[in-house]
Amino acid sequence: MITDRKSYKEYVAADLAEAYVPKNALKRWLKTLGGNEQCAAYKYVRRLRKAEYCLNTGRKLQYQWQKLLLTRLGLKLGIRIAPNKVGKGLNIIHLAGGAVASSIACRLATTAGCNRVWW
Repeated sequence: MITDRKSYKEYVAADLAEAYVPKNALKRWLKTLGGNEQCAAYKYVRRLRKAEYCLNTGRKLQYQWQKLLLTRLGLKLGIRIAPNKVGKGLNIIHLAGGAVASSIACRLATTAGCNRVWW
């Protein structure tokens, strides 16, 4: 659970280490513009972590804004993950729609009709 800025940075670093995206922010942004699915999924994970940080630190107005942005991005990508439901190192492998309501640990692959979770 993200409770302070330090743990937020730990979660984001673990997510980046597990993701199949460039480590450079500019390269990630360019690949996102080009339609790279992994970069779009990582963008969702970053937004999720920011929403969790705002929720757990009591920043109510910022949380509402981050939740709105997260919901919009989730609708665009076809996924929905509730805050505080996933641990460090989240990697969304494939975007094909899916929702996570229970707690999971690490990797998530959503394919048409089934959800697979690896720890």
